[in-house]
Amino acid sequence: VKAVDDINLTIHKGETLGLVGESGCGKSTLGRTILNLIPKTSGQIFYEGQDIGAYDKKQMWEMRKKMQIIFQDPFSSLNPHHTIAQSIEEPILLNGNIKSQKERSKRVLELMELVGLPLEYFNCYPFELDPGRLQRVGIARAISVNPKLVVCDEPVSALDVSIQSQILNLLLDLQEKMGLTYIFITHDLSVVHHLSDAIMVMYLGECVEMGSRDQIFMSPLHPYTKSLLSAIPIPSAKERERKVELIKGEITSAIDPPEGCRFMARCPFACPACKEKVTLHDASENHYVSCVLH
Repeated sequence: VKAVDDINLTIHKGETLGLVGESGCGKSTLGRTILNLIPKTSGQIFYEGQDIGAYDKKQMWEMRKKMQIIFQDPFSSLNPHHTIAQSIEEPILLNGNIKSQKERSKRVLELMELVGLPLEYFNCYPFELDPGRLQRVGIARAISVNPKLVVCDEPVSALDVSIQSQILNLLLDLQEKMGLTYIFITHDLSVVHHLSDAIMVMYLGECVEMGSRDQIFMSPLHPYTKSLLSAIPIPSAKERERKVELIKGEITSAIDPPEGCRFMARCPFACPACKEKVTLHDASENHYVSCVLH
């Protein structure tokens, strides 16, 4: 299975790239491959001009200080036998940034305060915390080594709506304070609109559309993007009669995808030209789409 196929993108410093698409389209695989957590089979990954895809284990160890990840499930990403303080301290200890135990404990307290985690949880264990507070622990771990790039792999999908907004606002505050660059992976297009500067829409391992937040939300081009946007629930009685562009049909097999457009079997505008290979191309300034209609 080619989980991620022919992706070409640039992420600018201090910005947030939103990655959206249905389950199984390759979003998490792309994020982890960028961090070299999953070895790439081909292509190149550049970080500040350096091809990190060719780095050995020792070189990647140094890169880990600059690139971190916040996982989707906060509980399974923590060691249940470690206290909250130990979990946050571990990356600092492994990277050797602070040698003194006293200074490390002080740093842990600073991080807990920075992410809004009550200090009384210092010696608690993960099972004693709710998912929202556990995700704050995960965020504290990720920023403990002062990274520049953070991959947020659906960090709010397992949380209640009220807690989601708190975590999202925390991520925005940390981005402003620390100058962080985010790759934000999510299913929720409302979240993407709130957070992202640029958005990439994925379908079955490929990028079908990419552009700025305003371009994607105000003038979507790809039929798949239009369908995703029409499915966003709007809390308004006046909008109850609006037409939702449902996606019909079965997802094409990822084991044997067609040579042409992978969305063709479910697209209402499919034509014979869709059977030919369509590459991502400029539809307007910095707005790219993979569709024969444009």
